[in-house]
Amino acid sequence: MTLTKIKRTAFAGAVNAGEAVAALAPVVRRHSCAAIGCMMAGAFADHSGSLSWWCVYHAGARPMDFARVTSVLNQHHTLRDAIVRLRQLSADEALEPDVVNREFASVRQNLDVNGYRITPKVETWRGWQYSVEIEMGRLVLEAMRRAPV
Repeated sequence: MTLTKIKRTAFAGAVNAGEAVAALAPVVRRHSCAAIGCMMAGAFADHSGSLSWWCVYHAGARPMDFARVTSVLNQHHTLRDAIVRLRQLSADEALEPDVVNREFASVRQNLDVNGYRITPKVETWRGWQYSVEIEMGRLVLEAMRRAPV
């Protein structure tokens, strides 16, 4: 079953949005980064046998730096939420183009309002997704460089 079908099933039987989110929580958590407090999607498998998945920001970090990486992601929650939303838009093929464009415009506006001046090389939503993720990576690396060794 695809994530889109799971979402439709969860929302179809829900009385309100809270119930729909609660129904999706086990599915979303299963695919989330294994770092405590991280809301990003897991992208890299841990081959130690624990079946853990790590986001792109925690995957290359030392375990002793996980809390710092998570702190940066949470500190820049507007950027983190933009990454999550842009990934959702790119993954959901059932969305109508006008819905995608409206959501994309909302993400861009929210970034501007919150002081993130991002200018992608390619003015498409995929170009924006790439640029937003690069900016978050830059912020995480900057925090790691300032940290004591």
